[in-house]
Amino acid sequence: MKEVFRTESAIQYIDENSIIEDGDNISVIRVTKLSDGRTISQQAVLDRRTRKSYLLNSNRYDKNGKLESRGIAIYECPILPDEPLEKMWNMVLEKLGYHPILGSKKHIWKLIWKGRPELGEALDYYILTDATFKAVRPANAPAYIVYVRCKWKDPNKKGRFIPSIYTVDRNMKLVEKGTELGSLGMVYFKILYLEKITWPNVQPGTLEEAIYNATISMWGNK
Repeated sequence: MKEVFRTESAIQYIDENSIIEDGDNISVIRVTKLSDGRTISQQAVLDRRTRKSYLLNSNRYDKNGKLESRGIAIYECPILPDEPLEKMWNMVLEKLGYHPILGSKKHIWKLIWKGRPELGEALDYYILTDATFKAVRPANAPAYIVYVRCKWKDPNKKGRFIPSIYTVDRNMKLVEKGTELGSLGMVYFKILYLEKITWPNVQPGTLEEAIYNATISMWGNK
C-alpha cells in the first residue's frame, strides 16, 4: 500500500500490487481509511486516450473489516491539476514507466483576470498553461479543454478552490464548465452543455472573454 494523500478525516492509499494494464486502460485498487476505523475500497480505471478516470465499485467495511455495503455503480471523475486524483494516477503511471497524466507533475498557472475590488470581486483567476486537450464535444466546432482556478486577492485569507474545467470553442462559446467537490476529495464534473441548448457568445470585458483569449493564444494555429 502506498499513501496518496491524507486529511484530518481520512488517509487514501493505492495497492501497487493491484495495478493492471489492458491496452489504453489501467486499473488500480484505491483504499481510503477513515478516522473512525472504517475502510472504503474502490476500483479505479483510467482511459489514457481520453484522460478520464472511472470508479467501477465502492465496497465499505466496518472497523473490524466486515463488509457493510457493496457498490457497483460507475462514476466518471475528471482528473484535475494539483488535486489528489491526478497525484494518484501519476503514481500509477510512474510505476508503469509512463509520463504524467496531464503532461507534468508541476504545473504553471498564468494570471488572466484580476478581481476588481471596487465591483466587489475578491478573487484573481489563473489558467493552466501546460495542459490543453482536444474536446469530444461539440462535434461541429474545434474545441479544447482548459483548466482555470482562482484564489483570494487578500493573501491573508484562507480558502481552497478546486480548478474548474472549461471547454472553449472557436465560435466564442464556453461549451462546458464547472466542478463540484464531493466527499474524500472526490471531484465531480458538472456538464452544462446540452444538444438542444445554444449558449450565448462570450461577452466583452468578462472573465469568460479572458478565458477564451487565453485559450486561443495557447491553441496557436491548431
